[in-house]
Amino acid sequence: MVADGDVLESSWIHRSYVATHYLVTLAAMQQVASTYAGSGGVTPGDLTLLAATTAFSVIFSDFFSGIFHWSVDNYGNGKTPVLGTVIEAFQGHHDAPWTITYRQFSNNVHKITKITIPAMLAIVALHPSSPLVTLSATLFFNLQVLSQEFHKFSHLSKPPAWAVRLQDLGLIISRKEHGQHHSSPFDSNYCILTGTCNRMLDESGFFRFLEKAVYDVTGVMPNCWKQGSSEFRAEMLVGRRGGADTDMVNEKMD
Repeated sequence: MVADGDVLESSWIHRSYVATHYLVTLAAMQQVASTYAGSGGVTPGDLTLLAATTAFSVIFSDFFSGIFHWSVDNYGNGKTPVLGTVIEAFQGHHDAPWTITYRQFSNNVHKITKITIPAMLAIVALHPSSPLVTLSATLFFNLQVLSQEFHKFSHLSKPPAWAVRLQDLGLIISRKEHGQHHSSPFDSNYCILTGTCNRMLDESGFFRFLEKAVYDVTGVMPNCWKQGSSEFRAEMLVGRRGGADTDMVNEKMD
């Protein structure tokens, strides 16, 4: 169920990372509150901007979760510098998707906080003049952490009642929406926060465009091409408007 050396329980190290993440979050949000308090409070115009910033942060966070998920699903391995363990976890998740359902919260999200902590500390240190910048960045990093937990809920046969309600409202990724990702060659439905951006990205061919661009520059095929049929690979290699010799494509694979 788990890779060598991996565990499912939260250790004190995992909890320390998560606790630090939320302490830095509190510091950032305190800066936002102090800025508005210092300017005399929140006006109706401010409330509109705050709502718009929050909505933008949610949508962009869902979009980014898809970009990140696509990249670690398709490129690199456990030996890749910096992101090796994350890549190994995401790619291994396809073989044993149920493992995530046994992970405790801090165990499940702590790897993401290793990135969000220094990033948010930088925001706090820089103290942007606009509180909306701090708010947007803080929401973004927190939503990336939560996306992994919402991802876990989408694999549970019986999620918590509140999570089911949020799934039904489309506010977090649902079991049905994410389930469409879990069929070989794992080439669609990458967004794991709300899933709002999945349809647009998949129907527009956004990821196929990125994969073709990476292949043209580096010669590296994404894993979804390798796991797909030879016809699928041929289609990706030359685009939908042309044809390719299937034997040639298979030779490239070899």
